[in-house]
Amino acid sequence: MAIKKRMRRFQQVLENGRQGAVRSVRLGYNPNSSSLGLNVTLLVYGALALLVVTPVAAVTARLILKRRVSLPTEDERSNP
Repeated sequence: MAIKKRMRRFQQVLENGRQGAVRSVRLGYNPNSSSLGLNVTLLVYGALALLVVTPVAAVTARLILKRRVSLPTEDERSNP
């Protein structure tokens, strides 16, 4: 039933050549964007955190691995 009403309305719009008009504008009001704004903000902060943490983690891992590698002793250096 609802589909028939929609089709009838669509036919009327096509015949008249008119469509709906904007009746009023409310600046700064969009009820569908509040959760989207929060998600985008969290994504930006998350990307910024990764941008900062990744080089710090890489430098820390290099320093730890460099300390674990044992340097050759004098005996090992003189006797190949």
